[in-house]
Amino acid sequence: MFFNNGIILLVILVSLQLSACSEAPHAPLRVGGNQWPGYEPLYLARDLNFWKKRQIRLIQYPSATEVLRAFRNRAIEAASLTLDEVLLLRQLDIPVSVILIHDFSNGADAIISHSDIQSVKQLQGKTVGVESSALGAFVLSRALETNNMALQDVSIRHINFEAHEKAFINNEVDAVVTFEPAINGLLSAGANMIFDSTMMPGEIIDVLVVHQDCIDKYAHALNKLVTGWFWALDYMDENQLEAYLNIAERLNVSVQQVEAHYKTIVLPDRNENNELLGVRNYVLQRTVNQMSKIMLNNKLLNKPFSNNDLFTNQFINDVIN
Repeated sequence: MFFNNGIILLVILVSLQLSACSEAPHAPLRVGGNQWPGYEPLYLARDLNFWKKRQIRLIQYPSATEVLRAFRNRAIEAASLTLDEVLLLRQLDIPVSVILIHDFSNGADAIISHSDIQSVKQLQGKTVGVESSALGAFVLSRALETNNMALQDVSIRHINFEAHEKAFINNEVDAVVTFEPAINGLLSAGANMIFDSTMMPGEIIDVLVVHQDCIDKYAHALNKLVTGWFWALDYMDENQLEAYLNIAERLNVSVQQVEAHYKTIVLPDRNENNELLGVRNYVLQRTVNQMSKIMLNNKLLNKPFSNNDLFTNQFINDVIN
């Protein structure tokens, strides 16, 4: 009798477990990013309920460094990063794919200095605040390189983005490598802009990257995410004031500042994304090769980079078709 009851109990427990598994909702796709105007269309799509919250969960981190750490530790499946940060991931032999181009920086990243420093050359021997990420070091390296200088010519102090303005105003640094919305605040306070991304066109690219082994599992959510991105871009074109009000509230800036931010970045549309990420387009491959060489020369990378399987327009094709 005990044996039969034990069998029955075991069958019931297994049935309950199978039922629980079948009824359990699919875990949401977790997408990480830091505060940056170029990522805001994702939050706009979320706030306007383009997708269900149980499908996609957007997680904002205080800095790009923390986004990278979360992605490396598999706390998130996808991340909004700069392309140079993606190279760092691939250097660690982490298989990732770029599925979307968010934006190209066209003045949104800059080196801001105190009023007594009028040029990059005057940074010789000065302290420069830089976020502990590849992008800050990359921008500083390019600025110094164009002025026949090297990283060794300045003293670098690592400061997270949220502390850039405070460190600058408190004279803890002579200059800071930063981006919007901090740039606008510092310039309004009388600082100088001595270098910006217009001087390195096409080199600072923000992308959406995914762990390759998550693509099949989260294919539907990724499709919804990318579709929502382009839906938000259309919404921004057709309902600019409403969109900018939403973004201004999230970034804690004025609508006028939001408008100014979007004049310093380029947001590729569906067709441009499809072409850029296509296997027969060599624009991004050439950019990656150039960036890899620069990062190797400045010891930001320690080995050459192969980008054979880095880009895919799989989800862009789904949106277009």
